[in-house]
Amino acid sequence: MKRTVIVDAYNAIHQVPDLRQRLQKSLEDARELLVRRCAAWVASRRDVGAVKLVFDGDSSVPQSDVRMMHGVQCIYTRSGEAADDRIVAMVAEAMAPSACLVVTADREVAAGSEAHGAAVVPPQVFFGEAAGGPAAGGRGGSDGADKPELTSAAAKSINDQLKREWGIER
Repeated sequence: MKRTVIVDAYNAIHQVPDLRQRLQKSLEDARELLVRRCAAWVASRRDVGAVKLVFDGDSSVPQSDVRMMHGVQCIYTRSGEAADDRIVAMVAEAMAPSACLVVTADREVAAGSEAHGAAVVPPQVFFGEAAGGPAAGGRGGSDGADKPELTSAAAKSINDQLKREWGIER
């Protein structure tokens, strides 16, 4: 069964230093970098079926609360709905909640997701700031902000951590 990765998107942007730094330019720039990093990562994975970035509602997204960008599903909550609540509901409604990995540093989102059987990992770990990160292989842009491809040591570290989180034997 393929894994579903659900990212608490604005939480990740505020937790990961280079994404947070992009906020100085614009929120859209930070979102686009997040999407590019996730798209590059999921393109290299066979065990992940979907990456879903959940954002609190955005009035610049007319008529639809879901859009695909570079193979990554961007979900914007409706007015009055918190992304935190949507993430926990997505896990609860998943056919196999144990196949979900939630990326968040929010304690309530983590607790709610874990209560339904999902694994949770903080954005700093998932995006691996110190080790190059799983999504660091983003392409595009000429501002030099993209990072190098994921190293084999970083990939092993991330895989080992996910195996522990998901209870997979080595």
